[in-house]
Amino acid sequence: MNVQSVAMGAALARAGFRRYSTYRQATLAGLSTNIVFGMLRMYVLMAASAAAGGAMAGYTVEQLGTYIWVGQGLLATILIWGWSELADRVRSGDVVADLLRPVTRCGPTWPPTSAGPASPR
Repeated sequence: MNVQSVAMGAALARAGFRRYSTYRQATLAGLSTNIVFGMLRMYVLMAASAAAGGAMAGYTVEQLGTYIWVGQGLLATILIWGWSELADRVRSGDVVADLLRPVTRCGPTWPPTSAGPASPR
């Protein structure tokens, strides 16, 4: 790993943080919503597990909890709802210019969308 890759990764991390810290209330609202729905899912699966005799489909309560909280954590990470920036770039043809950029495959996977609105134009 060379210095340039580390510097680029740090710059993208700062840009991503800036992107999400711009809308602090929305970030906190999303966090609290994920926690509330995670707790609801946890209580429902705990009750179903207790009704099934302590294990549901072979999973213990601890394993069900891990499944729920990893899933809740990945909701914001993979942006399953509402993120279509990559699809829009493919549709418009801008992805070709992105693929021609001199970025190593070992570095961040999608720099243009990570920097996004935080990058200077």
